[in-house]
Amino acid sequence: MKLFGAAAVSALLFAGVEGFSEAVKNVRGNMGTDRVIHFPYTSLSKEARDILADVDEFGNTETGTDMKVSFQTVSALESAGYEFDDMTDDWISKFESNFESSSFVCEDGAAACSQSNTFYESYQRLDALHARLDSIAASSSGLATIGTFGDSLEGRDQKIIEIGSGDKPIIFFFCGIHAREWLPPAFCTYMAETLVNNGAGHPLLDKVKFLICPVANPDGYEYSHTVNNMWRKSRKPNSGSSCVGTDLNRNYDAHFCETGASSNPCSDTYCGTGPFDNVETLNLKNYVENLMDNGETILMNVDVHAYGSMWMSPYGWTNSLPPTADYSRMNTCGQAAADAIRGVNGLNFAVGSIANVIYTVAGGSNDFFYETHNIIYGYGIEVRENSFQPPTSNIMPSNLEMFEGMRAAVECAYNIEYEGGSTPTPPPTTDSGCADLVPSGLTWSGSGQPAECVDLPNYCADYEVVRERCPETCGLCGATCEDNDPSGLTYTNGQPAPCNEIERYCSTYESVREACPNTCGLCEQYAEKTELLVISIDEIEDEGSDDGAIYGAIAVAGVGFVGAVAALAYVVRKQKQTHEGISENDLTTKHYAL
Repeated sequence: MKLFGAAAVSALLFAGVEGFSEAVKNVRGNMGTDRVIHFPYTSLSKEARDILADVDEFGNTETGTDMKVSFQTVSALESAGYEFDDMTDDWISKFESNFESSSFVCEDGAAACSQSNTFYESYQRLDALHARLDSIAASSSGLATIGTFGDSLEGRDQKIIEIGSGDKPIIFFFCGIHAREWLPPAFCTYMAETLVNNGAGHPLLDKVKFLICPVANPDGYEYSHTVNNMWRKSRKPNSGSSCVGTDLNRNYDAHFCETGASSNPCSDTYCGTGPFDNVETLNLKNYVENLMDNGETILMNVDVHAYGSMWMSPYGWTNSLPPTADYSRMNTCGQAAADAIRGVNGLNFAVGSIANVIYTVAGGSNDFFYETHNIIYGYGIEVRENSFQPPTSNIMPSNLEMFEGMRAAVECAYNIEYEGGSTPTPPPTTDSGCADLVPSGLTWSGSGQPAECVDLPNYCADYEVVRERCPETCGLCGATCEDNDPSGLTYTNGQPAPCNEIERYCSTYESVREACPNTCGLCEQYAEKTELLVISIDEIEDEGSDDGAIYGAIAVAGVGFVGAVAALAYVVRKQKQTHEGISENDLTTKHYAL
């Protein structure tokens, strides 16, 4: 279904459970003129990514990405001819239905809610989560103590629980950095309770200690319960803007605000004015760094989000992967977690680097702790379901499967680092340093099982990520990094556009970067990464011409007859779209699941 226009927005105030404010129940009013759309992976061209550069990405499903976009973005997508599903009414209906349920959120007060036998059958307010954490520590027979990262901007406690003792490595989990994601705080609390086990302790405590923060963004979490259930950011006012809040998972000093983040204070992915300019991220960073300065070892850090069923590792800021020795360990233990999760409820979790599994994001916690503090086992995970606040029947299934995933990942990392366990041996490289990645970091979308390079030769032509990770399998290891001569590109007046004349287009046109990597400065930057130009049809505008842009030549390398046929089909389709007034720059899909 294609969206042809925005529905009229009305303030829907309805009678519901006493305890929910009229503000938070006004889901449609809180949405404003924004729309929630489902955008298919197959349409994520470069042009589409440019249009969608400043949107609020909710999460991924097997077929595409859910995102909240402005009505102006909807109009731009429609004008460019993109098909997508308008899910706005579905989302609003789900949330409205939630607020009609008397058991959706416990509203009996912190004391009663925290001691209830049905604690994990409802979502809980901040005070109830903190009260439950206090009782967990009180019943731990000395296994656990309560601490804090510090106070939030509005004076709320960033409460933590430390479990275990002795000279053991620390497993650090934090939840609730994005306010509207209500399943993760329930899991972090359940994890602490299960580890303590009424003072008996879990066997994992023989090997490691735990540091757990159920709600790292307490101001935002409380706001999402009382005013706007879709609230994502912190509650810090922004100077010179009426818009409030920073995306705290864009606020770390890791390629700050370079990609997947916004400098617009009104955006849900606003990165802030600088790294750690929000007290919530600064408190968290300072606490962890103080532990390390005092001789503690952080074996693993995990930032838990919702939603989409993913277990991801660095990098977030680039589609390139960390060094093979590190990524092999990250991916091995991520896959162990996914296997354990599947064993609980049969749910498949995607595994791989953040940028290749979900989207590129700079300023994230995992990249910061990996690049700055060499915490290799740093994960960003997305729990089950396709909503930030799914029906409460998901709380315990999520808790159970995520605990088993955590257990498997911790045991895997501990085995590798402290018990002499091994990871898959990287293959010998060729003289050019070109080799397939083992493991590839790819999975089959249907089963969630690893998809290794030896199984993927038929996917080389269609998936850029396969070519990047499996250059030997795709027959690319003989490729060299140099400009095409001739470039195969033309100006709008039909004249050839040699690489030495078009450096100014490097940042704008992917076809220029592919045809002229040396001119664009990519050969040094990616000396160890084989780049393949499969098919590139793009537009180069002559600054001195008022004519419309025309297509350059077709460049085909390493794909033989199949590639040539694909190129011909692409040209026919491109010409048809041009006559119909449809623009399309690039059909490459970066989603990693095959």
